[in-house]
Amino acid sequence: MNTLEMIKMFTDEQLASFGITDALLASLIGICVVLLELGLLAVCIVLIGKAINAFLNKGKETQETVVETKTDSLPEVPTIGDRKVKLINVDEKSAAMVMALVSHETDIPLDRLDFKSIKKVD
Repeated sequence: MNTLEMIKMFTDEQLASFGITDALLASLIGICVVLLELGLLAVCIVLIGKAINAFLNKGKETQETVVETKTDSLPEVPTIGDRKVKLINVDEKSAAMVMALVSHETDIPLDRLDFKSIKKVD
């Protein structure tokens, strides 16, 4: 049913009595319906986001556990300067160059950086 058919359903007297207050009331009801639907949509988006985060975090927890157990079995930690840095397949000279490059490129003083480990990636 289109708009013209709906208007034809009303008599001329009914259409004439439709005043500004009725128009404002109809507009207010329409706005409330739209806002209610937007609110429901926002709640659905939040719930779906939390469900996805819970699903993704469940996989990360197991991955972090594996990483922690893997790093526990590393050999003795050598020191570079006064810092203890885990060197994995890297000599001390190369590790010192990497630390200096990171400090230079980020403009952060070397004493403000905290390196946990340096690993050679093939």
